[in-house]
Amino acid sequence: MIQRIQTIYMLTASSLLLLCFYRIPIDFCISNIESINNFSPTYFSKNIFYLCFTIVITFFSIVSYKNLNRQIKLNYLLIFSSVILILVEILLNNVPSLIFSNFASCERNWTILVLYFFSIIFYFLSIKNIKKDDELLKSVNRLR
Repeated sequence: MIQRIQTIYMLTASSLLLLCFYRIPIDFCISNIESINNFSPTYFSKNIFYLCFTIVITFFSIVSYKNLNRQIKLNYLLIFSSVILILVEILLNNVPSLIFSNFASCERNWTILVLYFFSIIFYFLSIKNIKKDDELLKSVNRLR
């Protein structure tokens, strides 16, 4: 259901994650300047599994609006996978660039991490609103 605010939060968070997938490098090194100027989707093709996973889980979460507990669990799964992706981005993807290049020629791009954190915040906001809907439904059922 598109008219619910948690659906808008989920779509916003997923769109922020998808924006992160389209080749926004986390470090700018002098050897990477040619690939940055071309703006080719190499990072996008490298993480195609996570991209498909995010799209499918977000779709299932939006479609399962009648089962609120499943929707909350799917959003927690998306948050967990986003945190894992942040850790992979910080720890594993930067190790070769730190080893094979000198530290003076590399500069960190923290924009991508800010986008990841905003997507996690939007997922938490959607969970908060789903729980509010669940409480509202329970209170209506008590009144009946």
